[in-house]
Amino acid sequence: MTLMQAGQNRNLGNAPYAQKRQTFALSEFAITRKVAETYEDWGIAQIIARQRQMAQTTTGIWRVGQLS
Repeated sequence: MTLMQAGQNRNLGNAPYAQKRQTFALSEFAITRKVAETYEDWGIAQIIARQRQMAQTTTGIWRVGQLS
């Protein structure tokens, strides 16, 4: 779902999103903090929205459309 510092993923495991969100908010990674800031809940709709946002960001960085 997002980047985490070493050990945090293991510590959080399958914890509910509400608990993970608190950790995400304190992350050193801006991309991870953004998840906590943007998504109050985590479900299918949020996963789809994040996937679209990440795809848009990725194509802007790597110009994927120009590779075809």
